[in-house]
This record gives sequence, C-alpha cells and structure tokens, in this order.
Amino acid sequence: MRAYHLCDVCALNRQFDIVLLDLVMPGMSGVEILRALREKEFSGGIIIMTGSHNEELLEEAWALGPQEVLVKPIDLERLLTTIQLVLVCREC
Repeated sequence: MRAYHLCDVCALNRQFDIVLLDLVMPGMSGVEILRALREKEFSGGIIIMTGSHNEELLEEAWALGPQEVLVKPIDLERLLTTIQLVLVCREC
C-alpha cells in the first residue's frame, strides 16, 4: 500500500496488525508517515526498514516508537522473526 493511502486508511479507523515502513520514499518520508500514524493513535506494530545511515533521521524515527528498525539489505529470516515477535507482543 502506498504511504499516502496508508494515512488515508488510518483516518478511516481501519486497523492493520503491522506496518513495514521504509524511511526514505518519494513523496512522503517514513518519519512523516510514522508521525501521522502516532497522531492517529495507530495501535499496530511498526517495523522500519532503511538503507539510510543518517543518524539524525534514525534518532527521529526511534523517538516515534517503532518496534524495530532493520538496516538494508534485509535478512529475510530476521525480518520474519521480527514480524512474529511484534505480532506476538501485541497479544501480551
């Protein structure tokens, strides 16, 4: 789902269990989307994927409370494990 559609869907109070979010995208940054999700009180898990090594950007993202930040290239096993953990922790 495109980033701008995700914000529209959240405005309609549709819920997702988890969002995989890239920090650097055309049109809208991942931090902007993460901030919008928090403002809409999104209750699902958020996993950020990034190839960026911009410390300021990463600190800003972490401050908004994602469950995990994974650095590209993404190891598929680590991604799947992270998704499982985030989903299980939502049930706790």
